[in-house]
Amino acid sequence: MKITKAYSGVKKRLLLVVFMSLLIFLLFQLKNYPASVEHYYSQAIFPFIRAHLQLIFNHIPFSIGDIFYLLLTIFIAVSIIRIIQKGFFQKKSRDAVQILLKLVLALQVSTLVFYLFWGLNYFRTDAFERLDLTESDYSSAELIEVGSMLIDSVNYSREKIRTEDLAQSNDSIFKSSSLAIQNIGASKPVAKPSLSGPILSYLGTAGYYNPFTGEAQVNMLMPIYLRPFVACHEMAHQNGYGAENEANFIGFLAGINSNDRLLKYSSYYLATQEFMTAIWPTDSMAFKTLKSRISPNVLSDLKSENDYWKSYRGAFSKLSSIFYDNYLKANNQPDGLRTYNKMIRLSMAYYKKKGLIKAPVNLSP
Repeated sequence: MKITKAYSGVKKRLLLVVFMSLLIFLLFQLKNYPASVEHYYSQAIFPFIRAHLQLIFNHIPFSIGDIFYLLLTIFIAVSIIRIIQKGFFQKKSRDAVQILLKLVLALQVSTLVFYLFWGLNYFRTDAFERLDLTESDYSSAELIEVGSMLIDSVNYSREKIRTEDLAQSNDSIFKSSSLAIQNIGASKPVAKPSLSGPILSYLGTAGYYNPFTGEAQVNMLMPIYLRPFVACHEMAHQNGYGAENEANFIGFLAGINSNDRLLKYSSYYLATQEFMTAIWPTDSMAFKTLKSRISPNVLSDLKSENDYWKSYRGAFSKLSSIFYDNYLKANNQPDGLRTYNKMIRLSMAYYKKKGLIKAPVNLSP
């Protein structure tokens, strides 16, 4: 009787795993219908979900999302240990299969909740269309011209930074970042300091958005001039900008239009790095010329940031980069980690729309 019940339990869980796999497969097919995702999910269902998550979690001063991921990690680790114990040491293969299927089901349910609560925003219409920007090719001269403007801006904004700006509290940083995001049309953005700063640093992560709780998390251990932009980036995710290039651009746009000196500098600082990274393989001589124009204070901040991440760099961060690269590719961002640099295309379209690019368009791209 016990054996029959055990086999019956395994069969039921196996059928559930197959059913959940089918649901997840069908869900992924929505990436082929961005207009429908935009209309029915991103513009209707997601705002409802976000509002209720914010109603529950916004007023809790610490990160519930960090605790959720900690418990999920413990559950996975314990399940794997029990599978090994039952399957290899106690020779109870049926029990091991039961635990394995339970683990797979839990991960499948988590995957479904992830996409239903937020992840479907990866499949919505492109940001160019939503932001009324025209995507087009650009020349190396145009890229260098915008890079030059950004260097002027980052130098100027760094010069305006005062001692009190570099001593801002977390609350002050989050308030100014939230206001900046709201000023470009986002709804009730809220960021929180992550409880797992050291772990994020070892993973090489500046922040993350937790779709299960709707919380935008920021690593508050990194240099202070990085935090305001990262807060804007994560709050852009919180408002339905799924792709990394879109969240970067929205964070940049919010920051440069802010009156907060640290946030403005943080945004130009990020954009300057992005453009310099793009200019280097395009025109190394122009890169060297532009680099020589970066102010000593900005160069000092770049060195401090590099030293910070280098102190945490290791095999763990490399594995994290590989995992996240594949995660982005699986979620409608085929360029993986290079998606972050695609912010440049949005920025170029923005600068062209503003009429700020004067370079000839007939140069080699």
